[in-house]
Amino acid sequence: MDEDSSLFNDRGGESQFYLTATRSAVELTPAGQPDLPVRLKNLGNWFADRFERTDTLCDTAEAVKVLRQLVKLTPAGHPDLPAMLNKLGTSLSKRFEHTRAFSDIAESISVNQRAVELTPAGHPDLPTRLSNLGQLALDSLQAHRSLV
Repeated sequence: MDEDSSLFNDRGGESQFYLTATRSAVELTPAGQPDLPVRLKNLGNWFADRFERTDTLCDTAEAVKVLRQLVKLTPAGHPDLPAMLNKLGTSLSKRFEHTRAFSDIAESISVNQRAVELTPAGHPDLPTRLSNLGQLALDSLQAHRSLV
C-alpha cells in the first residue's frame, strides 16, 4: 500500500471507522479472553501510529493508556513482552517531548530498561533497545539541566 492510499490520508473516514471498530472490539472482549491482548495491541499501535502522523497529543495519551493495559495483561516470560514494553516506552517518550512531564521520561526509562533486561543476548532488537535506552537517559539529563 502506498502513502497516497486512503488508509494513510484518511479520505472517506476509514481511519475513524477502524478506530471505532477496534475500540468496540476491545470493549466487547471479556477480560481473560485470549484475543484481548491482540486487540489491545492493535488499538495501542493505531493510536501510536496516528500520533506519529498527526502529532495530536490525545493520541499518544490513549496509546499509553492502552499499551499499559496490554503490558499488565501480558504474562512474564511472554516472547512479545519486550516489544510491548518498547512500544509503551516509545509512546511515553513521545508524550514527554510534548509535555516535558518528567514522570513520562522516568517511566519510559523504566519500561525500556525492563525491555532490555528481557531481551535475550544475541536478539536482533537488543542493540536498538540499548541505543533507545541510552538516548532516553541523555534526554532526561538534558531536560533536567535545562531547568537549572
